[in-house]
Amino acid sequence: MASMSMRYLREPRGKRKQWVYQRTIPPELQAYDRGKSGQPRKQIEIGLGRSKAEAIANYQAVHEQQEQKLDTYRRYQLSGTTPSYRIERLQYFCRKWHLEDRTDPQFGLNWDIMWQNEFAPFIDEERLRELETKAEDDLFVQID
Repeated sequence: MASMSMRYLREPRGKRKQWVYQRTIPPELQAYDRGKSGQPRKQIEIGLGRSKAEAIANYQAVHEQQEQKLDTYRRYQLSGTTPSYRIERLQYFCRKWHLEDRTDPQFGLNWDIMWQNEFAPFIDEERLRELETKAEDDLFVQID
Protein backbone atom coordinates (compact mmCIF):
# COMPACT_ATOMS: atom_id res chain seq x y z
CA MET A 1 0.00 0.00 0.00
CA ALA A 2 1.40 3.39 -1.00
CA SER A 3 1.50 6.15 1.54
CA MET A 4 0.35 9.65 0.73
CA SER A 5 1.72 12.83 2.22
CA MET A 6 -1.00 15.27 3.21
CA ARG A 7 1.11 18.34 3.53
CA TYR A 8 -1.68 20.87 3.15
CA LEU A 9 -4.24 19.35 5.55
CA ARG A 10 -5.22 21.53 8.52
CA GLU A 11 -7.13 20.28 11.53
CA PRO A 12 -10.26 22.09 12.75
CA ARG A 13 -9.54 25.04 14.97
CA GLY A 14 -11.56 27.56 16.89
CA LYS A 15 -15.27 27.62 16.13
CA ARG A 16 -14.72 26.20 12.69
CA LYS A 17 -15.29 22.46 12.97
CA GLN A 18 -14.06 21.54 9.51
CA TRP A 19 -10.87 20.03 8.11
CA VAL A 20 -9.32 22.35 5.54
CA TYR A 21 -6.99 22.11 2.57
CA GLN A 22 -4.75 25.12 3.22
CA ARG A 23 -1.97 26.10 0.88
CA THR A 24 0.08 29.24 0.36
CA ILE A 25 0.28 30.47 -3.22
CA PRO A 26 3.86 31.29 -4.28
CA PRO A 27 4.38 35.08 -4.44
CA GLU A 28 5.14 35.05 -8.17
CA LEU A 29 1.78 33.33 -8.89
CA GLN A 30 -0.43 35.35 -6.55
CA ALA A 31 -1.32 37.89 -9.21
CA TYR A 32 -2.86 35.14 -11.35
CA ASP A 33 -5.19 33.78 -8.66
CA ARG A 34 -8.08 36.00 -7.69
CA GLY A 35 -10.52 35.49 -4.86
CA LYS A 36 -14.18 36.44 -4.70
CA SER A 37 -13.27 40.08 -4.13
CA GLY A 38 -11.23 40.17 -7.34
CA GLN A 39 -8.03 40.78 -5.40
CA PRO A 40 -5.00 38.46 -5.64
CA ARG A 41 -5.09 35.70 -3.04
CA LYS A 42 -2.13 34.67 -0.91
CA GLN A 43 -3.64 31.45 0.35
CA ILE A 44 -6.00 28.73 -0.81
CA GLU A 45 -8.45 27.35 1.76
CA ILE A 46 -10.96 24.68 0.79
CA GLY A 47 -13.19 22.78 3.20
CA LEU A 48 -12.72 19.02 3.10
CA GLY A 49 -15.34 17.83 5.58
CA ARG A 50 -16.17 17.57 9.27
CA SER A 51 -14.59 14.21 10.00
CA LYS A 52 -10.99 13.14 9.52
CA ALA A 53 -12.04 10.21 7.32
CA GLU A 54 -14.07 12.51 5.06
CA ALA A 55 -11.16 14.95 4.82
CA ILE A 56 -8.74 12.19 3.87
CA ALA A 57 -11.16 10.89 1.24
CA ASN A 58 -11.58 14.35 -0.33
CA TYR A 59 -7.95 15.45 -0.03
CA GLN A 60 -6.53 13.78 -3.16
CA ALA A 61 -9.14 15.19 -5.55
CA VAL A 62 -8.82 18.72 -4.14
CA HIS A 63 -5.01 18.51 -4.16
CA GLU A 64 -4.90 17.41 -7.81
CA GLN A 65 -7.30 20.19 -8.79
CA GLN A 66 -5.18 22.83 -7.04
CA GLU A 67 -1.97 21.43 -8.54
CA GLN A 68 -3.48 21.75 -12.01
CA LYS A 69 -4.56 25.31 -11.23
CA LEU A 70 -1.06 26.26 -10.04
CA ASP A 71 0.51 24.59 -13.11
CA THR A 72 -1.78 26.73 -15.27
CA TYR A 73 -0.65 29.84 -13.39
CA ARG A 74 2.98 28.82 -13.94
CA ARG A 75 2.33 28.57 -17.68
CA TYR A 76 0.68 31.98 -17.60
CA GLN A 77 3.68 33.38 -15.79
CA LEU A 78 6.10 31.91 -18.35
CA SER A 79 4.08 33.35 -21.23
CA GLY A 80 3.69 36.65 -19.40
CA THR A 81 -0.07 36.90 -19.78
CA THR A 82 -3.31 35.63 -18.34
CA PRO A 83 -6.69 35.63 -20.03
CA SER A 84 -8.47 37.62 -17.33
CA TYR A 85 -5.85 40.35 -17.51
CA ARG A 86 -6.04 40.46 -21.30
CA ILE A 87 -9.80 40.93 -21.12
CA GLU A 88 -9.48 43.59 -18.42
CA ARG A 89 -6.80 45.40 -20.40
CA LEU A 90 -8.95 45.30 -23.54
CA GLN A 91 -12.00 46.57 -21.64
CA TYR A 92 -9.93 49.36 -20.10
CA PHE A 93 -8.54 50.28 -23.53
CA CYS A 94 -12.04 50.39 -25.05
CA ARG A 95 -13.35 52.55 -22.20
CA LYS A 96 -10.35 54.87 -22.44
CA TRP A 97 -10.95 55.53 -26.15
CA HIS A 98 -14.78 55.26 -26.00
CA LEU A 99 -14.89 52.22 -28.28
CA GLU A 100 -17.47 50.20 -26.30
CA ASP A 101 -20.41 50.75 -28.63
CA ARG A 102 -19.88 50.15 -32.35
CA THR A 103 -23.27 51.72 -33.15
CA ASP A 104 -22.26 55.04 -31.57
CA PRO A 105 -22.06 57.80 -34.24
CA GLN A 106 -18.71 58.89 -32.75
CA PHE A 107 -17.21 55.39 -33.07
CA GLY A 108 -15.35 56.14 -36.32
CA LEU A 109 -13.93 59.39 -35.00
CA ASN A 110 -12.89 57.76 -31.72
CA TRP A 111 -11.27 54.92 -33.67
CA ASP A 112 -9.27 57.39 -35.81
CA ILE A 113 -8.11 59.35 -32.75
CA MET A 114 -7.12 56.13 -30.96
CA TRP A 115 -5.24 54.90 -34.04
CA GLN A 116 -3.29 58.15 -34.40
CA ASN A 117 -2.30 58.19 -30.72
CA GLU A 118 -1.71 54.48 -30.02
CA PHE A 119 -0.53 52.78 -33.21
CA ALA A 120 0.48 55.28 -35.89
CA PRO A 121 3.66 56.47 -34.10
CA PHE A 122 5.03 52.92 -34.17
CA ILE A 123 4.29 52.06 -37.81
CA ASP A 124 7.00 52.12 -40.44
CA GLU A 125 5.06 53.76 -43.29
CA GLU A 126 7.50 52.67 -46.00
CA ARG A 127 7.40 49.03 -44.92
CA LEU A 128 3.60 49.19 -44.67
CA ARG A 129 3.35 50.49 -48.26
CA GLU A 130 5.64 47.67 -49.44
CA LEU A 131 3.45 45.06 -47.75
CA GLU A 132 0.24 46.57 -49.13
CA THR A 133 1.69 46.69 -52.66
CA LYS A 134 2.86 43.08 -52.38
CA ALA A 135 -0.58 41.99 -51.13
CA GLU A 136 -2.29 43.79 -54.04
CA ASP A 137 0.12 42.22 -56.54
CA ASP A 138 -0.56 38.77 -55.08
CA LEU A 139 -4.29 39.40 -55.33
CA PHE A 140 -4.09 40.37 -59.01
CA VAL A 141 -1.92 37.33 -59.81
CA GLN A 142 -4.50 35.01 -58.23
CA ILE A 143 -7.37 36.63 -60.17
CA ASP A 144 -5.60 36.32 -63.53
